[in-house]
Amino acid sequence: MLSFKKILCPIDFSEASLESLKTACDMAAQFKAELLLLYVRPMTVLPPEVLGMPGFNFVQFERQQSDEAQRRLEGIARGQVPGTLASRVLLREGDAGHEILQTAADEKVDIIVIATHGMTGWRHYLYGSVTQRVLQNTPCSVLVVRSASPRSK
Repeated sequence: MLSFKKILCPIDFSEASLESLKTACDMAAQFKAELLLLYVRPMTVLPPEVLGMPGFNFVQFERQQSDEAQRRLEGIARGQVPGTLASRVLLREGDAGHEILQTAADEKVDIIVIATHGMTGWRHYLYGSVTQRVLQNTPCSVLVVRSASPRSK
């Protein structure tokens, strides 16, 4: 019988990822599973002229960026994850595909519920697909939730 005890749902604050969160919440309720919401903050890359500005504190800037991401993620959890579900929010920094896979392995999740933005053509070629990288390298099952919005071409 199919059973999931731990579900990972990557969130990038897009409408598509919030749609996948609804599916992940439904699954967590049905299976009485723990739900992990993960946001992967991209590494900060600033031009040298910004880094060299008098009074600019890179460490403080990074902390502010992480704090803001944590607040947003916790707000989504409070607003969209039913209080009856066991859930946690996780914040990582780096390459989204790598960090999703690493978190799935570290947390020993049973399934990843992830959105696809449906990019095609040059956008897919240029940006690649985090979902595709996760599918190709995952240590567990993956449910891909297609966004209801029209695909970008």
